[in-house]
Amino acid sequence: MSNSNPKTNTAASLRRAGRERALQNLYTVEVGKQGADEVFAASQEATPLDEKTEQFARRLLDVTLRCQPEIDPILQWQIRIAAGEKLTLGQRDVDFKGHAIECRVTAQDPAKGFSPAAGTLRDVRLPGGLGVRVDTQIFDGYTVPPFYDANLAKIIVWGPDRPQAIARMRASLGEMNVGGIPTNIPFLQRILSDERYVANEISTAFLPALMTEAGLTM
Repeated sequence: MSNSNPKTNTAASLRRAGRERALQNLYTVEVGKQGADEVFAASQEATPLDEKTEQFARRLLDVTLRCQPEIDPILQWQIRIAAGEKLTLGQRDVDFKGHAIECRVTAQDPAKGFSPAAGTLRDVRLPGGLGVRVDTQIFDGYTVPPFYDANLAKIIVWGPDRPQAIARMRASLGEMNVGGIPTNIPFLQRILSDERYVANEISTAFLPALMTEAGLTM
């Protein structure tokens, strides 16, 4: 009996058509729309898909493209497993130590509904120190274009426990300076200082409530 499950057929097609390309580009995190279209075209050539399966495949590729650079080991293993390799780690090999927090600093103005801002940056100062990682492309004189997303930097901190991680992120945001355009740094600082966040008493209702209290809208 043939397998008519579109998800299974799509996965098999993508594995066959994309294996060599995927392994050759193991460390490529963001392939962009053109790369996705190439992989999709290759899978179509290997096994033509019906309309329903094609829609699923395109959604699948969209999800795949959302892998983030800071989790590149996970991305590498996704590709290796798709290529038929066996996972060499078990749950017992995964050891959780401490607490990590990530904040995304964006060129958005909270006072104007988080509208994006463009312009030339000045007086850029980035945080650093023990347990602090900053992924960014910005520098003094960097021009933030109006055409793409507003992300300026990702600050990632680690601490032995959650309170220390929060304190480290507060200090990092306090150290960071981006002149020339508005950013969301004040709003991030407000979140980290809120007693509900500090006590870890938050839900999906937390941010809307915080924004209402601050007089902010989207």
